[in-house]
Amino acid sequence: MKPSGTAFLALFFLMSAQIAWCATPAPQKLLNEKELLDLSEDVVDSENIDIHSINGEAEILDQEYQGRRYKKELPPKEPLAFNLGNLAGRVQVKWRPETFFAVNSNLLNNNNRSDWLYLNRSTIDISFNFLYGKKTLGYDATEFFVTLRNKNLWGDPESIAQTTETELKLLEAVFGGHKHFITRNMVWIREIWLKFCVNDALGLGFNHNHFFTLGSFPFELGRGIALGSAFAVSQRFLGFFSDTTIDQYAYGFKLSGEFFTNVLNYDLYGAILENRSGSFTNTTLKIRGQEFGHRLDQERGPGKVNFIVAGRLRWQAIKNGTCSLQVEPYILYNRAPEQILEFPADSKAQLGTVGVAGEFVSGNWEGGLDTAFNFGQQEIKGWDRNKVEFENRSIPLIAVPDSTVVIVNSRVVTQDPNVVAKPPKAFFDPNSTAGKQAQEIINTTGQDASQNGKLIGTVAGTQLFNDLNRFRNPHNNKFQGWMFVGDLAYWIKKPTLRVAATFGYASGDEDPNQNLDDPNSVLFDGNFKGFIGLQELYSGIRVQSAFFLGGAGRIPRPLTVPNPDEGLAELPSLVSGFSNLMFIGSSVNWFPKTARAIGVRPNILFYWQAHATKKFDITTGQSSATEFARNFYGTEVNSFIDVELLKDLKFFTVWSVFVPGGHFKDIRGTPLSKDQLKILDNVDVTGIDNDKLPLLGSDIAYTVNVGLEYRY
Repeated sequence: MKPSGTAFLALFFLMSAQIAWCATPAPQKLLNEKELLDLSEDVVDSENIDIHSINGEAEILDQEYQGRRYKKELPPKEPLAFNLGNLAGRVQVKWRPETFFAVNSNLLNNNNRSDWLYLNRSTIDISFNFLYGKKTLGYDATEFFVTLRNKNLWGDPESIAQTTETELKLLEAVFGGHKHFITRNMVWIREIWLKFCVNDALGLGFNHNHFFTLGSFPFELGRGIALGSAFAVSQRFLGFFSDTTIDQYAYGFKLSGEFFTNVLNYDLYGAILENRSGSFTNTTLKIRGQEFGHRLDQERGPGKVNFIVAGRLRWQAIKNGTCSLQVEPYILYNRAPEQILEFPADSKAQLGTVGVAGEFVSGNWEGGLDTAFNFGQQEIKGWDRNKVEFENRSIPLIAVPDSTVVIVNSRVVTQDPNVVAKPPKAFFDPNSTAGKQAQEIINTTGQDASQNGKLIGTVAGTQLFNDLNRFRNPHNNKFQGWMFVGDLAYWIKKPTLRVAATFGYASGDEDPNQNLDDPNSVLFDGNFKGFIGLQELYSGIRVQSAFFLGGAGRIPRPLTVPNPDEGLAELPSLVSGFSNLMFIGSSVNWFPKTARAIGVRPNILFYWQAHATKKFDITTGQSSATEFARNFYGTEVNSFIDVELLKDLKFFTVWSVFVPGGHFKDIRGTPLSKDQLKILDNVDVTGIDNDKLPLLGSDIAYTVNVGLEYRY
């Protein structure tokens, strides 16, 4: 049976079993006044993510230990709330100072003492909420919400805010980039939205109210794996858990409402992730000159908008004094017209995902699942990799060699690349007659991978050859990934002691774009079977990761650099995001009955690759051509501890230990990528290029996060 059929069959049997189980109500009442998974806005605000999707959103949804029910923020105190007839409002403040310490969290290598990290960070959120219409209409006809945020690393003013990077151009060569830092405490808008009742605004006589929301707000599908809320995230630190990672939500709209009261409701969502069509400068920017067929038509053109549209139903299939079952089928579509594979806008994609999530409670049991399947494709454009760039070239002067900076064509050479290993690159010299002739040949040669390594002309006795990988032919990658996560929990003693288990699987595949720069590589079949999620920060629900999984504000896996683009900028690599992964885990949640609220949540998780990748041979410095690394990533043990010091002041600590498995032993010695080394080498002024390379190891990693959280 195919995986897709297995997942949906499991969901069908789970729903059938729960319906049969709940047919005869048990005498014990599970929840107090509000049951878990209540669809009404008294329990879960329609603007907030589902109660089973808490990735990075602990500041939105409070889980009350006594009674085990989810609800909105605690009721506001009188000095920060008002009620004037139909108009009501409140102000909420949360301040979170915390300290982080980690050993081996990036490279798992005891021999690299640079991988010892320590930092202090604080985050403050101030939220304003205004509602109108409750007194006369019986519901809030309009609602306005805004959250202001300030976050900084103590002693590092450059961590507060920075501009985006802009490339530099000197003469005809584009190189590097620059950005600036704002080194003063500043406040930005993290979330802002307006919601109003469509019925009242348009005078519609529907039996059920429908609401329209516009602005920047969180929205997730299922558990936030297929689509999460992480539009703009703060700097990530591997192994450091934080539930304040998301610094801004995407701007968009949502139409929501009910078909049947407290039984079936819906959400239709749309968001803009990137807009390159909002100005004349953007639409006329010359970024397509390297695309096949666009040497004389280089403008970007209109309509380059990266957007998401999504929809979901939330069906309260069962809801009585002892049982609750909620089912959420969903679908999304993402159009990304400009992706970065090797160069800006050298590929584009249309990604679709369909899935279903569910949550249930029955007696002392509770659990949930989420499964989704990708469809669509990525279009890799035909591309001429040749560009004008600077090169530091040695020039013999008398008997003493000297060097100078020259401008060259990056993928055109003056000796046969099939014979010479590193042939010299052709000069870019448009001011001389010979230089103009050479550039004319370079710019008019046929664009096809069959021309790689071929002689394209001779000027003034100098031969011109295409380099072995100058041209990249177009091709498509079809998306065929899928994922499944589920967990199950049992209350041994309600509401103080609970045990839980979890299982997760996300399909993996070889990256079809990984070796496009290798002239000897062969393209894969074009079917990418690894799962692709958007804006995902999943770290678990009933069993939670504090180190390895992709959420909680750290780099998803060791030896990866987060993608700066928030949308579907490129296919995930084999070691990044919720892809190519299988895990199992368990947890114990203990909430003792004491005068102070205390929560202790230890977890243990085991991780594997879903799709095997190659070993690394440290003697050759390359991946093995024939041998595969073992699939076992390793074991994570962690614990979350919360202690209420005062009514509104909480102490928390999160620690984790990661023991690498056979996989990291088999890829031990892997160096940082070129992009990572470029970042580390950015401020080196010595010119020395034989620095000791940071290498991946297989030693144990440790992390600790300690802090306070004050809410008012």
